[in-house]
Amino acid sequence: MRIGIIGGGLGGAAVACALLDRISAGSSIVVIDPAETLGGGVAYGQCGPDHLLNVSEEKPRAFPDSPRSFMGWVQRAKGQAVAAFRQADGSHYFPRRWFGEYVQAELAWRQRLRTSDVSLSHLRQSVGQIIPKGDVIDLVLNNDRVVQFDAVILAMGNAPPRHLASASSATEAGVQVVQDPWNLPEIGAVARSATRVAIIGTGLTMSDVVIGLRQEGYRGNILAISRRGYLPHLSRGRMPSYVSDHFPVCHSLTDVLRAVRAWCAEAEAIHGDWRPGFEFARLSVRR
Repeated sequence: MRIGIIGGGLGGAAVACALLDRISAGSSIVVIDPAETLGGGVAYGQCGPDHLLNVSEEKPRAFPDSPRSFMGWVQRAKGQAVAAFRQADGSHYFPRRWFGEYVQAELAWRQRLRTSDVSLSHLRQSVGQIIPKGDVIDLVLNNDRVVQFDAVILAMGNAPPRHLASASSATEAGVQVVQDPWNLPEIGAVARSATRVAIIGTGLTMSDVVIGLRQEGYRGNILAISRRGYLPHLSRGRMPSYVSDHFPVCHSLTDVLRAVRAWCAEAEAIHGDWRPGFEFARLSVRR
């Protein structure tokens, strides 16, 4: 069995790990991604040291069945640096880069376990076309090379944001326009030369851009623009424990939505916080 995975970020690395845990001997796995390393992607690789996870250390579960937890890896790999991220309630909000490194370590560990009977390789290319041919699939790479697989898994993550139509005219007028909020060199150029900055959007990505600007030394005014004006809420590191004995039979996505809302409402009534209900719903998906 020859399997191709398109995308080498967190999703692609997690799929590769799952395959290494289960795939039969003699198989090969090829992860196709132009990035230098696997496991980071935009969220956990293209970020600065001050970009932190928006959940505490106990929440990230890229490998829920692994005995090697994220916190355990952090304690072994980062040592005394852990203490700087401890919050008053005992939780930790670590750099997102660390989670990317953890995913890379998990992938490398599984690869070592299967090195004698399963091949895992990283092809630094982009895919231009997918062509099914009966029992096999051809992938046409951007360098026109064709590679063939028995199965292909798409793990490309979120697509880049759509460019604003007015960007070209604004640039011609001398305004710096950054279309990609994760283009750190462009963020740095803005931080070093601009006196006023506007950010379109007020969600978590806006927070990350502000952190990036501050990280690069920007100390001027920032105006964030949004249709609704919602801002990210502070996250509590430790949530109350919530478990429900009620598991309704769901025949549609509407039924699932009703169940999740019921769990969240019950958690809100018991603890004054709806999030334990949503966390219970998320973990229950694996049942």
